Amino acid sequence: MKATKEHASRRLWKPKNETFQDILGQELVFPDVLAGEDPQEGDTVYLDGQFATGTFLMPGGETIIAEEGKVVEVIEATDEVLAKVKRFMNKKRK
Repeated sequence: MKATKEHASRRLWKPKNETFQDILGQELVFPDVLAGEDPQEGDTVYLDGQFATGTFLMPGGETIIAEEGKVVEVIEATDEVLAKVKRFMNKKRK
């Protein structure tokens, strides 16, 4: 197929697999999330090549809750959660 401007623009705007690590180092892959954006409710999420299910605490303090490969809730960070994350990360580095 010959490359055209139309095809080129589709490649530029095609979502990429955005990957984030939770505080345990698990890689969560979000195929619907564009580079530089954060996951939102309804986004698809994979863990180890399978649909992700569970609660994932992120290094920024956000909590992502996923069921059967879909993000059902994103809970914003609170000061209390951020403090716990910092303590955990400091222990992990030692």
